[in-house]
Amino acid sequence: DAENRWFSKGLTIVGFLVNNTLLAENNMEMPTTWEALTDEQYKEEIVMSSPAISGTNYGAVNSILQTKGEEEGWKYFEAFNENVAYYTRRGSDPKNKVIADEITVGITFIDNTITVLTEDYDVTVVYPEDGIPWIPDGVAVFKNAENVEAALAEIHTGYTGEAAAIRGEFAAADVTTLTSAQTYAD
Repeated sequence: DAENRWFSKGLTIVGFLVNNTLLAENNMEMPTTWEALTDEQYKEEIVMSSPAISGTNYGAVNSILQTKGEEEGWKYFEAFNENVAYYTRRGSDPKNKVIADEITVGITFIDNTITVLTEDYDVTVVYPEDGIPWIPDGVAVFKNAENVEAALAEIHTGYTGEAAAIRGEFAAADVTTLTSAQTYAD
C-alpha cells in the first residue's frame, strides 16, 4: 500500500483444471467460461474447495459477485451449485480429484504447480474467458507484534535480491522483490 504497511508477494489466480479423458468419455464440451459451468452437462462433474474454508475460493466467489453484481451473482452461484458434486476441505483436493480421474472439472488456483500437470496427465488448464479471479498474496508485520525486528528481518532477507529469486523458484510463482522492508511495521 502507499504507506508501506503491507505488500503483495504475488497474485493467486483461479481457473479450471479439466480432465480431458473424462470430458471425452462423457461427451462434454471444454468449459471456457464460468457461465459454461452452469450447463447441465457438468452436473456432478465439478469440485471446488469450500469458500468457507479456502481463502482463494472465497476470493473467487467475491470476485464473481463483484463482476456480476450481487443479484445476478447469487443467481449464478445457485445455478453453479447445482453442478457441484461437493465442496472440498482442502485447496489441493480439486486438483487431486481431477488428476486421479475422479472428477471432470476442478476449480483451482493456477500456478506453475498446476500448469506442469499437463506434462504428466491428460488435463487442460483453463483461464476463464469471462474473467479470472485474482487475490493478492499479502505479507505484513503487525504493529505491536511480539517480535517485530525478527519479522522485518525475515521480510528483508526473504523478499530481496537473490533470496527472492530462490523463493520464486521453490514457490513456482512470481515473487515480489523489495528494495526496503524497514517501514513495514510503522
